[in-house]
Amino acid sequence: EPIKSQYQKIWQEYQKGISKESMIVHQIDKLEMALQAKAYENEGYSKDKLASFIESAEMEITDPRLKEILRKIFEDT
Repeated sequence: EPIKSQYQKIWQEYQKGISKESMIVHQIDKLEMALQAKAYENEGYSKDKLASFIESAEMEITDPRLKEILRKIFEDT
């Protein structure tokens, strides 16, 4: 199978969230977004401007291990 077809299949799986792997990757993506928001906060950006990113991560992350990481990222704020 050509690489292009393999990539398209994997991308569609990710977009649809139809496998455990794609669901966890989506959650990791949200975790990374929250980590970036924390970095911006540390640089002096307003929490109000970052709140939607953090709230989105809190709502979308369901894996207990990732929730714990998210909690640790923001536990001192």
